[in-house]
Amino acid sequence: RFVVSYSFVFRSPLVIFLLAALLSVAFAESRGLAFYQFLRLLALVAMAFVVGRIARDKRIFKIILGTIAVFAVTQSLIGIAQFANQGAIGFSWLGESPISPTDGASSKILVGACPAMAELFCGGSRVLRAYGLFPHPNVLGAFLVLGLLSLVYFYIKLDRKLYETLFDPKQKIRENFRRFMRSRSLYIRIVLAAAIFVVLLGLTLTFSRSAWLAAGVSLLFLFVLLILGRSASIRSIARLLFLLVASGYALVAMLGPFILPRATFSRAEPAVEYRLRYNEMAIDIIRKNPFGVGMGNQVLY
Repeated sequence: RFVVSYSFVFRSPLVIFLLAALLSVAFAESRGLAFYQFLRLLALVAMAFVVGRIARDKRIFKIILGTIAVFAVTQSLIGIAQFANQGAIGFSWLGESPISPTDGASSKILVGACPAMAELFCGGSRVLRAYGLFPHPNVLGAFLVLGLLSLVYFYIKLDRKLYETLFDPKQKIRENFRRFMRSRSLYIRIVLAAAIFVVLLGLTLTFSRSAWLAAGVSLLFLFVLLILGRSASIRSIARLLFLLVASGYALVAMLGPFILPRATFSRAEPAVEYRLRYNEMAIDIIRKNPFGVGMGNQVLY
């Protein structure tokens, strides 16, 4: 509620940013392209404010999160299949990219040597990253972070409901167990736990370090909010934490040879070297063009 509010603190920098983007159109090599890109930016900002306003309705908010959660699981399953197949799986009619570990345009990770039992997947030292139906693994990773948070939201709410309505400390363990086994909420929570693992697996197979970092920071922030806001009991938080830690341990045990090299980086690594070079280019462009070169015109420039 705080982040999506219409407070002056959040609106002022956004207005300044939009005005700066509009001003850069005048200095663009292709003003038509720059203005078109500005209109796209304006549409996205407007959509963000609209979604922020309608999401204040709890029912609509749950529908939005539920939709994201369902599609996150679907995209994860597609990404898992792509990783296992090390290529596209025939969903081009849904927008799947024509990916292959031998295609120079496809995003891959490099491992020092193929670990045992991994020759079927890595085909040498190049391992194809999961794309889902997105144009790049990093975009899939960003979406799966949203899906993970959505599933965590439903897991916490259902866990609290399950224990508040069914668990009776005055009753014997056997009686509480019978109540749980007869409850539909228990089986829904099991499905949610499985969905969280599937999304974590899909997120892992994107090998997107930025998405991994975003997921870790977001979950940490969420735990702090739950504890400080007392939105969930300590036991519910502990059960969720156990699920996440157990899932993480299982993923490292299964995919450690692929995860560990990706979890470290050096300046000599191409992905890091290119980004540093792009930053240097960006600083040089800003220095020479303080009013910008126009949205969408950086390649032309």
